[in-house]
Amino acid sequence: MSYYGVGIDNYLGEAGRARKPARLHIAEEDGFVSKEGQAKIRAGLTAPNFQLCSYPGRDDAFARDGGQHFHQSDALKASKRAVGPVWPVWPAAGAFHVKRSGKTCEHPTGQTR
Repeated sequence: MSYYGVGIDNYLGEAGRARKPARLHIAEEDGFVSKEGQAKIRAGLTAPNFQLCSYPGRDDAFARDGGQHFHQSDALKASKRAVGPVWPVWPAAGAFHVKRSGKTCEHPTGQTR
């Protein structure tokens, strides 16, 4: 689970070693992770064990209660995703099986829910 993952784009070469499910929460307007860095993350974390959850219009620490960029509804959405099961494991074929009400989580195949 990653919130506000700064520098991940510099370590994408390690992604192939990851065997466990990993969910990343990405604030699309994060001042600490450039758009180029976010694009690298999306392009580099394509294995079925990665789930990227995007939050359009959100800046760093959008889920930190009382923080400068706190956004209540997206913080709640992220929290529900964080405490829920790490998707009832995606089959090797890469099918998307997350049952959630949010619409911004995406599977590497491009499917969204």
